[in-house]
Amino acid sequence: STATPEHTFSTLRRLKSYARNTTGNDHLTELELLSVHCEISVEPEEVFRPTSIKSSHPLALVMPVRTLLSRNEILPAPMDHPELLFEEARLKTFGNWPYNNDAACSPEKMAEAGFYACGSTEDPDEARCFVCMKQLDGWEETDDPWKEHKSHAPKCMFVKFGKKESELTVYQIYDLDLERLINGLKAQYNERKKEIILKVPSIKKKIAAMRKKQKK
Repeated sequence: STATPEHTFSTLRRLKSYARNTTGNDHLTELELLSVHCEISVEPEEVFRPTSIKSSHPLALVMPVRTLLSRNEILPAPMDHPELLFEEARLKTFGNWPYNNDAACSPEKMAEAGFYACGSTEDPDEARCFVCMKQLDGWEETDDPWKEHKSHAPKCMFVKFGKKESELTVYQIYDLDLERLINGLKAQYNERKKEIILKVPSIKKKIAAMRKKQKK
C-alpha cells in the first residue's frame, strides 16, 4: 500500500534509517529522501514510485528554485541553513538563550514554534522564524512563542499550520521548505533593490559627466 498525504514526519525518519542501512549513506536528510521519492511507501521495503505531490506549491518549482539559489554566493539566513527546517537543529541554536526550561519562552518552546536564535552575546534574546524570517527581540520570560509568532506574523505558513513537527504531513514539510526558499529570494531581492537605489545618485552623476565630455 502507499502513503496518503496524512503520513507524517515519522515516516521520513523510518525511510532515512532504511536508506542508511541499505546504501551505507549516513548523510541523507529527510528532505533529500523526499526529493527523490515523492510517494512514500508505508513499508520501506516496497518499491518507491514517484508521483506528483498534492501541495500548494507544485513539485516542479522545487528544483528550479534550488538551482537559482545555488548560483548565489551569499544567501540570506536561513536559506543557507536548510537544516533549520527541523526542530532539533533550531533547538541547537539556543545555547546562549537567556531563559531556561521553566520559562514560557524556553529554548524547546521557541524551537517548537518555528524560531531559531540569531542574537549576539550582547543581545542574546533575538530569534527568527525559519519560514517567514520574522525577527523578534525583547522577549520576556512569560511570552508565549506561538502567540508572539501569530501576533507579529499572522500570514506565516508555519503559523497557519499551527502544528508540532511530529504532526506535520510529508506534503506540509515540503510546503514549508519551498515557502522558506521563496521568502528568502524575496528578502534577497529587496536587499539588492535597496543597494541599487543607493547607487542611483552616483550613477546619474557619472552619466551626466560622460555626456558633458561628449559635448566638448
